[in-house]
Amino acid sequence: MIITISNQKGGVGKTTIAVQIAARAGERGLKTLVVDLDGQGSASYAVTGDVKAHRAAGQTVMDLWDANKPIPAAETRYENVWLCRASDKLDEVDRDTLTAAITALTRLKTVAYDVVLIDTPPAVGPRQVAPQIVADVLVSPLEPDMLSTHGLSSLARMLAAVVKMNPDVRRHALINRFRKVALEQQKIVEGLRGALKDTLLPQELTEREFVRHARARYRPVWLEAPREPAALAWRAMCDQVLGPVSGTGIAPVVPEDGATNMKMAEQEEVA
Repeated sequence: MIITISNQKGGVGKTTIAVQIAARAGERGLKTLVVDLDGQGSASYAVTGDVKAHRAAGQTVMDLWDANKPIPAAETRYENVWLCRASDKLDEVDRDTLTAAITALTRLKTVAYDVVLIDTPPAVGPRQVAPQIVADVLVSPLEPDMLSTHGLSSLARMLAAVVKMNPDVRRHALINRFRKVALEQQKIVEGLRGALKDTLLPQELTEREFVRHARARYRPVWLEAPREPAALAWRAMCDQVLGPVSGTGIAPVVPEDGATNMKMAEQEEVA
């Protein structure tokens, strides 16, 4: 199962949500691969603690664009979670076509993992669109402020376009950084629930102190504050996104340098 976390607006907490879902998947015994397509490498840092993880010369997510290279997988701080790390040269693949990006990411459908989780950049381009097309599940975080609601029509258009290209995708919008004491945010959330209806997940994630502590300590939010209903909402969100998927018991394959067991069909390049 491929889960893509994506939104055209930056700063809505995509990476935090991606890492929390990955941690929960690993906690459930699911073999999980985090694929970091953001050149800043925030997800790579979050799951490894290595601030320079995205500056490696090789064995990065860019290898997906080369069918002759294996898909790299590095160990992380989370049990059952591996990383296909970002590269600070990822903007180079944006010069290629959307078809090339789809071909590259389609390789992820062949790996021996139960869950593949893709963290995308906010800028519209092949690295944002292609992950939506190959996804089984698409999660779009929203922050309930006026600027975010102004972008709701863009999100709706994006979701409609994705469904045309990927009709079987399961779509979820998700409210993040909700402040219940803010009356204006409460009104916005009510409007979002009316506009997005069944697409919007029931959980409203809050930006409480324990969330910041969990990020700083690289812990799942629900373990940081196990008695807090607001923290347990994070775990419930992760479980709803993951659904009833169960582990295969197949250990992920971490290829050696230069090894490959995969041949990709050549696809016609479109402008």
